[in-house]
Amino acid sequence: AMGCTARAEGDGYVLDGEKTWISNGGIADFYVVFARTGEAPAARGISAFIVDADTPGFSIAERIEVIAPHPLARLRFDGCRVPAARRLGAPGEGFKVAMRTLDVFRTSVAAAALGFARRAMDEALARATTRRMFGGVLADFQLTQAKL
Repeated sequence: AMGCTARAEGDGYVLDGEKTWISNGGIADFYVVFARTGEAPAARGISAFIVDADTPGFSIAERIEVIAPHPLARLRFDGCRVPAARRLGAPGEGFKVAMRTLDVFRTSVAAAALGFARRAMDEALARATTRRMFGGVLADFQLTQAKL
């Protein structure tokens, strides 16, 4: 359902369309944008571009209000000209670029999740072993020790 397109024109590309739910939208200096370039159908017709935030034709269409640790936005491209040198990889290989990026970040996301889980366990144990109630501590009660 990718609606953003990039057509080759002169020594670069012209991007048109919108992207939504973009992390750090509105505060980033550069954006990696995936757009349909049409070399082939489906994933083989997508290319990746680096777009400078002050490029004419690029704008923040909407800031999306959510409870998140970073801002989200909807981006608009209206005749946004990008030099060919700002294309990442070969034409039509944007999907491969995206997948290689995810391969790198999957490990760091897993590590972060493990760190959050360890911290949650430490906090739960600290609370259960220090919370006084009914003449004892929470950790001493049978239901607290039950395995569910």
